[in-house]
Amino acid sequence: MKKEIVIILVVLAFLTLLFFVFAGFLLKNVNLFSGWNSTNLSQSNDEGDELIENEEYEKAIEHYLSLNETGEKSNQQLYNLAYCYFMTDNLEQALIFIDQCISKLPNNNIEFELYGDILLYEGSYESALEKYDLALSYEESLYAYSGKALTYNYMGDYANSLVEARHALEIDENSIDALDLELEALVYLGSVKNALMLLEKQFEIEYDYYYLNMLEILCENTDYKNDIYDTICRLNNHYPGNQNILSYMAKIPYLLGDYKNALENANKYIALYPSEMDGYVFAIYSCYMSDLFSKASEYKDNALLINSTNFDLNMAIGHMYYYQYEYKDASRYYETALENALEENDVYDAYYWLIDSLINGYNYNDAITHSNRALTVFQNDIFLLESLGLGYYNVGEISQAKDIFSKIISLDESSEISYGYLASAYIAEGRGNRAKEVILEGIETCGNNTYYQEILNEILLREKPVSEQVAYLFDQYYLFDYNRDNITSFPKNQLQSEIDKIKNTDDLYTYIISGESYDYYAGAEYSTVSYKYIDKSTIYIKIDEFSQHTDEQFISIISAIEKSSDVHLIIDLRDNGGGFIDSANNILDALLPVCTSSYTIDRDGYITPYFSDKEMIDFNKISIIINENSASASEMLTLSLKLFSDNVTIYGKPSVGKGVGQYIYDNSSEKFIISLVSFYWSVKEINIHNQPIQPDKYLNSDNLDEVMSVILFAD
Repeated sequence: MKKEIVIILVVLAFLTLLFFVFAGFLLKNVNLFSGWNSTNLSQSNDEGDELIENEEYEKAIEHYLSLNETGEKSNQQLYNLAYCYFMTDNLEQALIFIDQCISKLPNNNIEFELYGDILLYEGSYESALEKYDLALSYEESLYAYSGKALTYNYMGDYANSLVEARHALEIDENSIDALDLELEALVYLGSVKNALMLLEKQFEIEYDYYYLNMLEILCENTDYKNDIYDTICRLNNHYPGNQNILSYMAKIPYLLGDYKNALENANKYIALYPSEMDGYVFAIYSCYMSDLFSKASEYKDNALLINSTNFDLNMAIGHMYYYQYEYKDASRYYETALENALEENDVYDAYYWLIDSLINGYNYNDAITHSNRALTVFQNDIFLLESLGLGYYNVGEISQAKDIFSKIISLDESSEISYGYLASAYIAEGRGNRAKEVILEGIETCGNNTYYQEILNEILLREKPVSEQVAYLFDQYYLFDYNRDNITSFPKNQLQSEIDKIKNTDDLYTYIISGESYDYYAGAEYSTVSYKYIDKSTIYIKIDEFSQHTDEQFISIISAIEKSSDVHLIIDLRDNGGGFIDSANNILDALLPVCTSSYTIDRDGYITPYFSDKEMIDFNKISIIINENSASASEMLTLSLKLFSDNVTIYGKPSVGKGVGQYIYDNSSEKFIISLVSFYWSVKEINIHNQPIQPDKYLNSDNLDEVMSVILFAD
């Protein structure tokens, strides 16, 4: 898992960087447009020329429009109008006037160069190339070749961009714009050594932050890590004391995986610029990538005293916690980063990591909230839509999840998870035929995989006669011995009686839900968790059963508690007969330190462990209330908390002693559920089947007020 996270962080860093560099190139080369033709403007020796020279384009437009109002405008005036509209980003008007200009013969190369510029800026790349070629048919021009190079650059065709940039350099070997385009083409073509040579040459001509961005992109090719690091060292010697280069002295080795050098250079940066955050950021990154978490935390604490709102710092701290699976803390710092993000790409990064942390921490409601907010800015972003769909699906909002995943597929048919979740949503609605269509479409579009095949198998199973479905479930999942000879063909209305004949006579916990009971169960919309604050330091939470969404409801409540370590948590599990074991284990994950909170054992002896990670919500103490109807997942939660925590007290009556769990098979199209005993569960090798959990303090009363008075009196 560690390696996967490292890759994700580095890849995201490069994706973010690519955005920076592309945007940076536009800014760096904004004069490519204004500069190329400003000296070639048709001169009419009137005040319009002076306005253009002073970059007062709006006034120049007014001036030229006022000339010859009743007659035709000259070629010169039309060109200058097109140029002024282009410089004010009014491309529609710019195209109108350059068209009129071109229609007046004779033409020249500068007119077609401006035409190409306008089309390039509009995004009509092929048309722009045609206009630049027309310009070149009149005269070989630095501007036309550079325009072609930039157009190919925007198209991602770096090989042709390199060719055209070098044509431009044949005309003027010192053209900064053409040299920059040559450099960028070499970088993206992976010609590392040639790119490094040119980059150093450019740096000798002028210092520009853009070249550091280019060097950063080259870090993707770690085969040349020594050459890349040597380059930044030489640049540091060439510009001694340059703050940006010193920052990159830490950043470059970090991106190359040389965390020792990165940390050493980060410390040098901090020594020279103790109030700036770059050094702390890369010190934190380098430490946690070297598993030096306590050291990373020291840098974090020192940096927060200086600037607690810095975007990059909060992102680095968020990554530090994320890397340790401490998603709640990670979310907190990502949220602070989001509040202080100034650039659009920074806003996106903060949303990305915040939402991802919330989903990993089972905080689906907040993930939904932030996904919706982010989508108002980044409309139709696939990651955000997928996160929103996952959130809706995991809180049981199946219809909304279905709408979101349908939308994603219409936008991006390569979204693998969308076909799976959309098919699962249709299964939940009892629409097996539509689910089958969706998953087969996913297989055709994205290729088959284990995930798709499992869903398809579920669909195909539901198409079989009820008796064959039962036979399959008993054969695959049933924990106990059973009479296979009793499985014969039978109609659905005999399901209960047939299962009673098939199951083991000692099995008390395999059952079905069908008919009106199923309609009630499927149609019920209720929360399984309720809570109230007894006082500011005591919270009471009642869990009625462990549904698929109980964990999310419970964790959402306790995550909102400030200073939980000062709070007494009371969990009421009376009359809770159990439910989904995954839901109970997710709650244990939130409440326990690193441990194996429980494990299940199937009939073949296969063990499935459930783990609690380092992140936990700590309480001053935990009291659990049970009674003679507390069973299965309730008992597992109680036993695991008791055995892995030293601040847990159990109150009430002995529990049921149900140390088995069920596989839940829901056939919504036929409207029945089979709850089939399929595993034993244990905590620390303790199985309580037929051995009830004994409370620490026996309470005979079922009156909540009386029970609470005993618990609170113990405080």
